[in-house]
Amino acid sequence: MSIRHLSILFIWLAILLSGCSSNEEDLSSPEGGDQTPNPNQYVLTVTAGEGGSVSTQGGTYDEGTEITVTATPDNNFIFSSWEGNNSNESTITVTMNSNITLKALFECDSVKLPLLDYSRPSYFNFQIIQTEQHFNLLYPHHYHVWNSYGSTAISLDYNRDGYIDYVYFENDYYNENNRQLIQFYMGDCDGKLIKDEVNSDKFYGLVHGRKVLLGDYNGDSLVDILYLGHGWDRPPYPGEYPIILFNSDSGEFTESRLTQFTSFHHGGASGDFDNDGDLDIITSTTGNDTNPHSIMYLQNDGAGNFSQYENLGPFTNNRNPNYNNLEMYDLNKDGNLDLVLLNWDKDDWNDTEVNEYSSIVMIGNNSGFQGKIYRLPRVEGWEIAYDADFFDFDGDNIDEIIITRAKNGMGDLGYYIQILQLVDNDYVDKTDTFIDTFY
Repeated sequence: MSIRHLSILFIWLAILLSGCSSNEEDLSSPEGGDQTPNPNQYVLTVTAGEGGSVSTQGGTYDEGTEITVTATPDNNFIFSSWEGNNSNESTITVTMNSNITLKALFECDSVKLPLLDYSRPSYFNFQIIQTEQHFNLLYPHHYHVWNSYGSTAISLDYNRDGYIDYVYFENDYYNENNRQLIQFYMGDCDGKLIKDEVNSDKFYGLVHGRKVLLGDYNGDSLVDILYLGHGWDRPPYPGEYPIILFNSDSGEFTESRLTQFTSFHHGGASGDFDNDGDLDIITSTTGNDTNPHSIMYLQNDGAGNFSQYENLGPFTNNRNPNYNNLEMYDLNKDGNLDLVLLNWDKDDWNDTEVNEYSSIVMIGNNSGFQGKIYRLPRVEGWEIAYDADFFDFDGDNIDEIIITRAKNGMGDLGYYIQILQLVDNDYVDKTDTFIDTFY
């Protein structure tokens, strides 16, 4: 066979083999081996919010792949919802037909504190730590809102996350001008307190604090902290000035030290006594040479700036009686705050005769506290009216007054609970009508 014929033969064989290969490919099944093109691929991203974890962080998957994701809460948290998915179940399965981003959300497994209206009088704004847990603070005896002598600690939700925070400073009873730095602790879902490094060790407290008030003093709807105290409690009794710590949206506090109102402030309250829409301050004080008042009225301009006001009621221009504490509360529900002044019903220093001034209620009106004055019954042997609360025990829409009393030795000798009821336009001691054990 000639070379020409061999060439033609090879050409025909090549054509034949090529045709067979093409036909075999067309006849193969769709699932046929490695010849199927790669499917589309998509990315799954999974994260967890505070209070829990997720079973996977995701990855890249073929189109149509089903992935199961589980959210697991930490102790004291519960699963809340998924961000990026409408399911409320903690375990979900997603099908990868597009890129998917998921975030597991958790919440504290306890009732969060409601946000308080801090434009109200200070009486309403206390948030008490309600737990048996003992906080591991540098000074753990400040666990309670009030310590044994004076008040320098307060529990509140200043960062508005629903958990109790804690702010305090130490009293120094042995040095005239030794002010201690204020400490801030933020609470979490576990009931733990974490030191607030932004605000702690930044502001000095008082030499001797007596009461802490909470309110919105500059009109920004945030809670501010007001400290009242009387300073060095020994001759010559130099007095002390109030301090306000103003809150901010960032959570960082600033201070205002009201040095112009230095006096022997023993108690106080805040409320809108002039009915102009902001929180004013009233303090009970023994006075000093520059401020000879038993009550000091501090009027707010709405921005947290205060000036002393003289014409709201009696007992502004003499040092007696020396009221121990006070509260502002609308006892008769007429829309005007009334003033409850708590006295030392006996001369504490020589223990001789009863002071002519008992604890009193001054009824408020549009021009201050110029209404009726009620003199409150004393309790023999329990001379110190220490604190006042209010509650409608009998459901007649008229609140009774609850007074905490102490002996000359203060709480070392115990406390006495006195309940006063308005009867025939006068307050009468009805303690044993409402409670059996009252000291």
